[in-house]
Amino acid sequence: MEWLADKLTDYIIKKNIISRESYEIYRYGMLTGLEITLCMVICSVIAIHLKSFLEFVVLIAVFFSLRAYVGGIHLKHYLACLICSCLIITFLLIAAHTWNPDLWITVIVTVTAFFLIDWLAPAATKDRVNDHEEAVFYNKQRKRILFGIAVLDIVFILLGLKVFWSMMMYTMLVVLVSMIIGISKIKWR
Repeated sequence: MEWLADKLTDYIIKKNIISRESYEIYRYGMLTGLEITLCMVICSVIAIHLKSFLEFVVLIAVFFSLRAYVGGIHLKHYLACLICSCLIITFLLIAAHTWNPDLWITVIVTVTAFFLIDWLAPAATKDRVNDHEEAVFYNKQRKRILFGIAVLDIVFILLGLKVFWSMMMYTMLVVLVSMIIGISKIKWR
């Protein structure tokens, strides 16, 4: 993966798209993009195999949009992250189809997760936020995203899409657990 990131970065330098001074920044971006792409391709294949591609799209949209503003655990090695991500996504897709709690349980769990995520987010992102202005921005974005997720979840409930409202609950729980583990790692440093 690193070899390909190096080649792609070298190529855009040769084409005078970026300067040599920007090499490390673009190499990191290429590497991250390649790693995320590989993970998404593998998980897409799993989702298609499980006949759960739309559920996968919802899971990824909710998880990535929220995770960017609430923090969470980050594994040190890409392979560990890839394996963990694929296993969690597979588990969530299977769980959403095999265990759909009653609506009232789902609502209670999801609403509780919403409030805990919003409450814990400042502690989970304190290493990433540099100043008050950035903290205000993160807070505003997080609240917008949580509002959008709540609206989407209400739509799923109104349409009677039990698998999707279950997927929302499971995704919110994974985000919450990831945040708690991330906060624990920060406190134990």
